[in-house]
Amino acid sequence: MGEIFITFYSTSISPSSDDVLQPLGFQADEGCVAAHVANEREALEAGNTWWDAELFSGNPDWKVLQNLPIGRLTNEEQAFIDGPVETLCAMLNDWDITHNRKDLPQEVWDYIKQQKFCGMIIPKNMDGLEFSETAHSEIVMKIAVAALQQQSR
Repeated sequence: MGEIFITFYSTSISPSSDDVLQPLGFQADEGCVAAHVANEREALEAGNTWWDAELFSGNPDWKVLQNLPIGRLTNEEQAFIDGPVETLCAMLNDWDITHNRKDLPQEVWDYIKQQKFCGMIIPKNMDGLEFSETAHSEIVMKIAVAALQQQSR
């Protein structure tokens, strides 16, 4: 994260920024900046901007949001939520993870890998699950809420 900040900072101030950054041990790296720009371009071209483009335009057209179709889960996505997601939520102990271990237990990592949680939006032909944005959002929310519910017990 620090590298991104320094890269942004070093490219957004005056040309004499080397005078400020070099004594601190930082140097503007043209290759690093070019790599970040290429990565950002690739990320932007990887999907769609959905409602975010309107929202971050500074003057959103609220009718665009109102006219968006309601997201629906496929049977496969709902089955994943009802099965593997429920199982994962039951495996999580937020207090133990955040205060004792500072990491997930190995069996949870293994389950996440086995069930392809990290491949939810990756196409099936690349060994992913190819779930919709709606499914991805529902799954992430369900896991987050499960952790919050544990804390309130």
